[in-house]
Amino acid sequence: MPNLVCFRITVLLIIYCFTCFVGLRSSLAMAPTPFDWGEKTDVAAGGWGRMIHVKAGDWICVSTLYPKPHSILQLLISTDGAQTWKPISQVAEPGRNLDNGDLIQLHDGSLLLTGRSVVAHKTEASGLSYHLPVYQSKDLGKTWKFLSQI
Repeated sequence: MPNLVCFRITVLLIIYCFTCFVGLRSSLAMAPTPFDWGEKTDVAAGGWGRMIHVKAGDWICVSTLYPKPHSILQLLISTDGAQTWKPISQVAEPGRNLDNGDLIQLHDGSLLLTGRSVVAHKTEASGLSYHLPVYQSKDLGKTWKFLSQI
């Protein structure tokens, strides 16, 4: 019996390593495409998308957009099982880049949104400022208010 368990673990490790290797090779084969910064620049239609399935049955997604001069968080909603998406709101902080957004729905139905907030242009005087703001929405992501900072 122990030999069978060892065999199964070995097979799973081989499959896992092969999957990782194939994924690494395909990601190396797809070199990033250069792009030009414009008034609004979409990088693969946003970045760091995170989705949650809310109690009402819809999907809500937060994604990073890169318009000049600062990145922002955009919220989107899908009412057809994540087949199509419609923008519902954006969250921005003046003079700061927001990215890496994440969402959670509380028991009362409200949403919490957090992300990384970094000073947009580091200077000798400003230094590097980094914090994690938390915003709350009580209308499924249509509007947001600052709640706290982690």
